[in-house]
Amino acid sequence: MSEGVLVIESPAVLSHETAEGVRSCGERRLPNRDDAGLVLDMSEVRLITSIGIATMLQLQELVRSVREGGSPGEMPRGSSPTRRRRSGGDDENGDSDGSGFRLANLDEEQLAFLAMLKLDAAFDRSASVDEAVAAAER
Repeated sequence: MSEGVLVIESPAVLSHETAEGVRSCGERRLPNRDDAGLVLDMSEVRLITSIGIATMLQLQELVRSVREGGSPGEMPRGSSPTRRRRSGGDDENGDSDGSGFRLANLDEEQLAFLAMLKLDAAFDRSASVDEAVAAAER
């Protein structure tokens, strides 16, 4: 794996009980680099709650902030991402939103859930962790 891309394995239930651990792992371990990336491995996920979705959005914003010169620990707890994915195509890094954050191994049920909430386009996705790391490195 790349030294600039952090891979976090999501718990089976991404909820209020597990979200803080996932978020704090990202804050503590995300490399402080302008090419930092984070891959959230969703292979074991069976349930995502609203708190889990908020955590995914916060991690996405954390990576974007670090890439723009911030530090991993600077993201305020109440922050929420304000940018949305641009429509139509990837940026020069291969990310549709340029954040360096990707979901890997998201199953059809969880993708359908995100689509129902109109959040399926909010996250870059890859079929495997290896593909996600390669894409996040670009």
